[in-house]
Amino acid sequence: MLYKGKELESYKLGATDGDIGKIEDFYFDESQFVVRYIVADTRTWFFGGEVLLSPEAFQKVDPSDRIVHVNLTKDQIKDSPKPNQEQPINRQFEKDLSDFHGWRYYWLSAGGAGAGYNTPGTGAPGPVVPVAPVPEEAGSHSQRNLDETVDETHEGYEEKELEEHLQHENSQLQSMDDLKGYEVHVKEGYVGKIDDMILEDGTWKIRYLVVDVGIGIDTKLVLISPDWVKEISWIDQTITAPLEHDLVEHAPVFEEDQPLTREYEEKLYDYYNQQRYW
Repeated sequence: MLYKGKELESYKLGATDGDIGKIEDFYFDESQFVVRYIVADTRTWFFGGEVLLSPEAFQKVDPSDRIVHVNLTKDQIKDSPKPNQEQPINRQFEKDLSDFHGWRYYWLSAGGAGAGYNTPGTGAPGPVVPVAPVPEEAGSHSQRNLDETVDETHEGYEEKELEEHLQHENSQLQSMDDLKGYEVHVKEGYVGKIDDMILEDGTWKIRYLVVDVGIGIDTKLVLISPDWVKEISWIDQTITAPLEHDLVEHAPVFEEDQPLTREYEEKLYDYYNQQRYW
């Protein structure tokens, strides 16, 4: 199911033993446009401010009650590592947070948008280790030694990869709220500004960027896929997509107060002549 970012930011958060606050923002991986954390504002429940929760903790999104249920208790959330609000999120903090909750290390994946959650010790696949034939007379003892050697080689590779990742101080995480208002540039230049994002429940990928191509109070919203984006400039606060200006400006209108249907998505992808993601 697809959800508007603005809508989700009005949802409450429910722990297994009661409400814990509300969603304040989303941090996404800029290389894959996948949400890695929700920023939870828990100040109404305990003095401590913001906490980060991985989509791995999500149990259910309930649009009728406007709440996201998570599989953690209040105390687990209260006692979890807290981000330094004056510093960027770094990989060491992510590791500490993942270790505390038992979440997988998404950044060790060589996979795609929905991939990347690898438990410590079962991370991204290591290099293939050639397995020498075991003579029959060697018996099970030799086979056991061989298995242990393969396991140790894989574990050593994974530990080395984790260490290399931890050496990169800052993660490639960006705030969805910060992205709102960025200018969208296409082949002929400026075409509009980012108004919102559309998230997919389950994969937690940002499926669409909502672009306001209107002038003044004459708001007109259209959608483009992050897959069509060439570059994000956090310095210039721009997003560049190699699309025709008129194509974007006259794209099928996105009605903000209407559900986003598969029929609309099919029409949109046909209009842009792009391969569908589903």
